[in-house]
Formats: sequence, C-alpha cells, structure tokens
Amino acid sequence: MRTAGLFVVGFAFVAGASIHAAEPGADALVQKVVRTAGGEGKILKLFRIKEMLNVSSDPEKAANARVSVLEPPNYWWLGKKERVKDDKEPATFLVWAWTLGAITDPKSKVEAIPEIMEDDKPAFGLRISETINPPMDMTKARISSSALIGGPTFIGSANGKSRTG
Repeated sequence: MRTAGLFVVGFAFVAGASIHAAEPGADALVQKVVRTAGGEGKILKLFRIKEMLNVSSDPEKAANARVSVLEPPNYWWLGKKERVKDDKEPATFLVWAWTLGAITDPKSKVEAIPEIMEDDKPAFGLRISETINPPMDMTKARISSSALIGGPTFIGSANGKSRTG
C-alpha cells in the first residue's frame, strides 16, 4: 500500500512537472521572443515611421502622409508637435509593446498567461503591468508547443480593447 501511495505521489509530481514544462514561464517566453527578434540589440529604441493616415469613416477619402518619430513609451513627435502629454496616449504603450521594450524593461512585471487560444490555435501570452496601467496582454499563436508563428508581433489589449500589431 505504501509503495502504491509513493507511486501515485511520484506520478503526480512527474506529470505536474511535465505540464509545467510544456508551459514555459514568463522569463523563458521573453527570452524566446527577444531571441526571435534578433536579440536585445535589435530592439527599436528611437525610430521614424512614415504612415498614410485616414481617420475618416470614409475609406475612399484620401489619406494624409505623416512622419512620426518615436521613442516609446515617453516620446512621440509629429513634426515638432509632441503627441505624448502628461496623461500618456495608450497608443504609445502599444508601440512600446511592438518594439518589445515593454517586456524587457526591468521595471515591467511580466507574467505568463497559460492555456490560451488565438484564432482557434494554441497561443502563448504575456501580461505586462507596473509600467503599463491597466495591464496589457500580448499573445502570439504557435505552430507547435515550442515554435512561434512568424515574428514577434502581438495582439495587445488593455481596457478590453484589442489592437493588432
């Protein structure tokens, strides 16, 4: 009886460890994402983008070209105009997440989100808090338990609003 009890406890421990190993922790996921992006040296810190912007409900309306210079999460310039004020624009945190700066900032608290699905596929997720309030969830679909689909682009959501990047 004692042997059977030890077997059950041992099996539960090994099975639990296997399940835990299948879902890597936040640090392992962050390292994997940064490695997939080419390493921490490749993370954008200060960059310029040119975009065509149409904020009209009419998709046929001509879009305006604009150039932004970003240093997320603190600065976003449109020409000489500073877009980020004392009350941070939520889009700056989304851009910061896209650049992976949010998950590599030592002040960020990053937690793994276990057992999630994205478009009916297994995914992994990270929840970023402390530096982003309310916390932002970043998810990425997998093609296997250890591989990412594509590069390190994410779905970010905060306040229940979802944004794709």
